[in-house]
Amino acid sequence: MSISASVLVTRKTLDREEQNCIREDTFSTNSNKITSQKEMVDSVKSFNQQMVRVAPELASKYAAYPMKHKQWINPASSTVDGEPCFVAGNSGENLQNHGVLMDYVYGRGPMGLGYYHLMTREAYVNLYGRLQSTAPSPPCCFCLGGSAKDYGEHRGVKDVVYNRSISPIPDDKVARKAAQDKAQGVAQDWHNGLQNEQLVVGTAITAIHLSS
Repeated sequence: MSISASVLVTRKTLDREEQNCIREDTFSTNSNKITSQKEMVDSVKSFNQQMVRVAPELASKYAAYPMKHKQWINPASSTVDGEPCFVAGNSGENLQNHGVLMDYVYGRGPMGLGYYHLMTREAYVNLYGRLQSTAPSPPCCFCLGGSAKDYGEHRGVKDVVYNRSISPIPDDKVARKAAQDKAQGVAQDWHNGLQNEQLVVGTAITAIHLSS
């Protein structure tokens, strides 16, 4: 992902979650948008339905928003329920054309090509890559059949999946903070790089002037 794309994704993650009232801290602090426990529950339910429409694998109980677990599980191990965290797949199978196995995401990882459990971070890394390449046309592209609803839902779900893919633990609140910190770090690196470039250019100009 490019620097500008990374910053854009993580910033839009924060904005979209605030607008949709699906963040845990929004539930507790924004009384203008969430006025009752029922509205909060309905909002979460609506977003979980969007997740399933965008990626059927997210119908799993392990992926329900808001996610709040203590740690990712190693793909070589099993879940607390005894489920394997990796199920081998066909090495010749197209990553974009495979069957859905509930609680798993198909893709590549340290165990090879196959299904990675949604309690592994590898599942979200693969799912994010898939959502990147299967995004619907933006609503401005009417000639391509762009739908504002479909585009918005896809972007909202993709942002949450991205956050999970970089999070140190499977917890959406922690994931959101990780995305925010990464965006700030990327922006700072870009700023420092720009300053260094300007310093180099300035030094070169000064050297030219002194030698002339």
